[in-house]
Amino acid sequence: MAIVDSLKRRAARVGSPLLACFLWAHSASAEVTLFEKNGWTFYTKGRVGAFVSVGFGDDFPEATEPLPGADPSMPSPNPTHFVAGYSGNGTFGWQSDYQRTTTGKFFTTRVRSGTITNVLGFGLKKDLGGGATANGYIAIWAPIESFGRDKWKPIDADVREGYVGIDGTFGTVTAGRMWPLLGRTSYEVDFLYGHGYGVGFPCVDAQGPTCGQVGLGALHPGYAAGILYTTPSFAGLRLSAGVFDPARLLSAASTHGGVPYQRVPFLRPEGSLTFDTPLGATGKLKLGAEGAFQPVSAVQDEDTDQNPATEAVPVETSKSVWGVSGGFRVELGPLRVGAAGFTGKGTGLYNPFVASDVTGGPAIEQRTDPVTLLTTNVLEPAHAEIRSFSGFHAQLAGVFGSAEVGVGGGIGIVGRVPSDDQNYNLSPAKQQIGLGAHFNYHVTENVVLGLDYMRLMARWYGAPAAVLVNGQPVTNGQRLAAEKQDANFINAGVTYHW
Repeated sequence: MAIVDSLKRRAARVGSPLLACFLWAHSASAEVTLFEKNGWTFYTKGRVGAFVSVGFGDDFPEATEPLPGADPSMPSPNPTHFVAGYSGNGTFGWQSDYQRTTTGKFFTTRVRSGTITNVLGFGLKKDLGGGATANGYIAIWAPIESFGRDKWKPIDADVREGYVGIDGTFGTVTAGRMWPLLGRTSYEVDFLYGHGYGVGFPCVDAQGPTCGQVGLGALHPGYAAGILYTTPSFAGLRLSAGVFDPARLLSAASTHGGVPYQRVPFLRPEGSLTFDTPLGATGKLKLGAEGAFQPVSAVQDEDTDQNPATEAVPVETSKSVWGVSGGFRVELGPLRVGAAGFTGKGTGLYNPFVASDVTGGPAIEQRTDPVTLLTTNVLEPAHAEIRSFSGFHAQLAGVFGSAEVGVGGGIGIVGRVPSDDQNYNLSPAKQQIGLGAHFNYHVTENVVLGLDYMRLMARWYGAPAAVLVNGQPVTNGQRLAAEKQDANFINAGVTYHW
């Protein structure tokens, strides 16, 4: 396949096969054949590694103090609000897992996995004749660090990939658990020219794998069950189309931004178009674009007539999530340049269609009081609005013999919903910027030393300010001071791959 050919050409230039990664069936790792017999080939590939990771800077911000009321002896009109990303699961900002100092800073060191954990993969190929080949593959992933620094907690092995692929003159059909399409180009740029042998942004402190540039402008496709078809190459042009197991948006509904859309009756279609062509004897150009769409809904009992004397009736609230992404990679002599972007609704900043406390906010709906007949706007968390997201990142690297040095950066942007100006319970997420640099050295064909640095700059909008009207807090058009977080991560380690 095109990416494999590219990686093999790059490996020849740097004197080692650069393991591409994430989707091991598309990597350049030299498969180690264990035995061949009667047209069958049993092989393995994988990697192990460890990194010392040092982090320091601002810990996840505390909510900005509310504005004081007119009477200091009375409660503040602005209740303590939530800061988006507070759940600490890598949705926005970064939390140090109880390493906060008395001044709101943190300093932490860990020995952790990088953007790829330890991986052990096995495959079995069979020549079907007529130029067709069947390939079954399973990969087991496992991080090296204990979850949350609990040394007695067992490491859970993750069967992250398992699929069968049929390849021939007709193209390739793949079925099983694999990498979906949306975000492939974005992550490919980061992995190949940025953090394939490093850590970058840790995402969460508790356990790896880490994120590299993902969440800071890059998008990772994640993994899902699906069926995918890819055409043969037509002068470097390939079309891929598939359907994947639908994803529920599971965050609990709340006034601070939950999105409980759990009804997903249809498979999710995804598609991509790539163009890959050589540039001279050793260079190359690759372009890629992907898209995905999925309807989601929630069925809940609601008091539609606002009359407590009548029974609630089931109501279905329907939304849709979607995303588009794309970018390019160029290799010319020792130079490597890549850039990619994405946008969509419900994509999040890390991998598509995984809900969190950042993904949405309560809808604004009109309600008429049955007694006074007055109509007012109210926040309706059961009808949560889904946010839009977008991101852009670029990586620049130079390969000089066995050494590679590079820099990169990106920005992930969180869209707003109408309730952000009225929901005094929430300081919405605004943007995350990440700037980094890396140095890799291929000691041997299979051993790579890596050193990288990442600077995180997370920003929020600040919660709407409120005043008391008839004893109730009401927003007044102003906002509290916006929260922010700046943190740094320095990582150094070794990767052994085969």
